[in-house]
Parts: sequence; structure tokens; C-alpha cells
Amino acid sequence: MDREKLLAEAEAFFCRGMATDSYASGAKAHPVEDWLGWEAYEYREGDLRLVDMYTVDPDTGKSFGNTYIHYQGRTIWMMSYGGFYKKEATPCLKSALMANYTRGIFDMGRGQNGFADGAYIYLIGSYNPSCSFERFYAREGIRQHVPGGKELESVGGHEVWGMAVI
Repeated sequence: MDREKLLAEAEAFFCRGMATDSYASGAKAHPVEDWLGWEAYEYREGDLRLVDMYTVDPDTGKSFGNTYIHYQGRTIWMMSYGGFYKKEATPCLKSALMANYTRGIFDMGRGQNGFADGAYIYLIGSYNPSCSFERFYAREGIRQHVPGGKELESVGGHEVWGMAVI
């Protein structure tokens, strides 16, 4: 398969995999052998394999992880993410992510910008105006409407970046 066709298929595959077997989808993660505290999700279709692995520090609550797409055993794409979210923000995060994944929208591998869930709003912005599946770097965050307040209060965020490696 030529590079452009493979990356186009990998992008669509990413969304299908994350909509089916991921933190956002509510699937159950499995422990990563020999990596204390790490968990992973795995999704396969034919020669493509998606692995999303992450950990949360038990003291700080900070989380970080990596997502890989392999084709015939070779890593062809990767994404890294990390930061912190308050527990009350995670339903909004999951919903924002699924809003894109279930519609097959990549958007830096993360959630739908401007997605609102009650008092919470998910925002994402790119550091690179020409971002694509092949190379992206962004900051996502969730803000909470505070009753009587004029400003939105941050309840967490992640840095995220990724690229095609072929």
C-alpha cells in the first residue's frame, strides 16, 4: 500500500478504534506487563493495530500516555499526551472525544472544540496552523462555568502532539 493511502486508512482506523476500544468509549483497559501503573487499550482490523497506553500518577493525579498505530507490525504513527484533569471534568472530556471519534473526525486526535456538557466546555487549539494527521501539536482543556462568575475556571488540560513516522 502506498504511503498516502496507508495514512488515510490509518486516520480513519484511528477514529474507529478510539470509538470502540478506548478510555472515552468506556472500554476496560488491561494492565501493561512490566509497566507498573500503566494500562492499555488495543484495537485491530486486518493488518492495522492501535495501542493506546497511559498511566496516572497516584500522588499528583497527572496523566500521560502514548497511542501507536502499527501496520503489519511496523509502527507508522504515534501520538503523545499528558496533563491533568479534575475528576469532575472527565465526563465532559470523554463526551468531547467521542463526539469526534464516532463521526470519524480526527481533529488532532482529540475532542470536538467547543463541546459543552452542562457547566463544562471543552476547548482545543493547535500550535501549528497547518496541523494534520501527519503532524500536529495542540493544547486541550476544559473550563467550568462558575455560578455568578464572569470567567471560566480551568478544570484541567493536556498537551498533545503526534506524527506519522513513515
